[in-house]
Amino acid sequence: MVKHHCKSWGWAYAMAILVVVTIVIVFPILYVAFPNKAQDAINRAELIVTSQSILSPSMNSFYLEQATVFATNSSDSASLDQWEGILCLAPECLYPFARIPVPSAQAENGTQIQISNVTEIINMAPFNNYTRLALESDRYSIYLQGSGKLHKGAWPATTVAYNKNITMRGLNALKGFNVTAFHIINPALADGTNANGTIHIPNPSVSQFELGDLTLNMSVNGMSIGTATLPNVFIAAGNNSIPMTAVTNQTAVAGLVLGPYKSGVLPIDMVATSVTYDGQRIPWYEQALGAVPLRVDLDVIPALQESGLAGMLGLGTPPSGVST
Repeated sequence: MVKHHCKSWGWAYAMAILVVVTIVIVFPILYVAFPNKAQDAINRAELIVTSQSILSPSMNSFYLEQATVFATNSSDSASLDQWEGILCLAPECLYPFARIPVPSAQAENGTQIQISNVTEIINMAPFNNYTRLALESDRYSIYLQGSGKLHKGAWPATTVAYNKNITMRGLNALKGFNVTAFHIINPALADGTNANGTIHIPNPSVSQFELGDLTLNMSVNGMSIGTATLPNVFIAAGNNSIPMTAVTNQTAVAGLVLGPYKSGVLPIDMVATSVTYDGQRIPWYEQALGAVPLRVDLDVIPALQESGLAGMLGLGTPPSGVST
């Protein structure tokens, strides 16, 4: 009887043992070991921004184009669903300044991730800090956080958290900013413009910025000598040559050249006072640029000679071939 019972129920005992083994061994692998391994792989991966463009700025948004490389030492591959990320200046990410959709991608070394979308500024104060950091720093870090699904083969999808520290080159306080050409317009134009030239702006970063129309106040030792206007400014990666027009106080300039700056080299401080894109002021660009002191040592004697004003001031004769 007992023997018959064991034979009859042996299969049931075997199934029960199989279920127990599955619960004890397989489930932890599926729902503990694999998710932990997936999260560890994401934690060890690095995001490297290879190019970035901040375009079409408005008071509360901008258009972001960004190319990023997913870098990892792992030979494994997995698929990442699209996820929504927040950008922050601190790892705690208490005050994110923007929210961006990150597209689906393969989690394998060298994968290119392209972001292209209108980005809303969700907290202006930290975003102002970000724009200053990007402008003033040689290198700086931002944090990208969020979560999304990871898929690998027949394994069940698992949710992974992203908390990536992304290091980028900044504009290094526009070091190398300079006036590479300067000419006096004599007589002045109807709108008062009486000078033009070229501004050199270096950009050692992989980021480029569409600013719009930029106005700068010019002064020497705290005394205003005029304003400069740079139209349709686009700071690309590398070296930039940007046309400039100016309305200068020629009487003040003459007084400086005839007084303490007889060499003709004026230490001109230039401070951004307004940034306008498509007729709209962009305050987050204004505060960042306005906080960066710019100084150029400009020799105005050649421009005075070229325009015929040098002789009137007793500063010598114009260069050969230039008619006065």
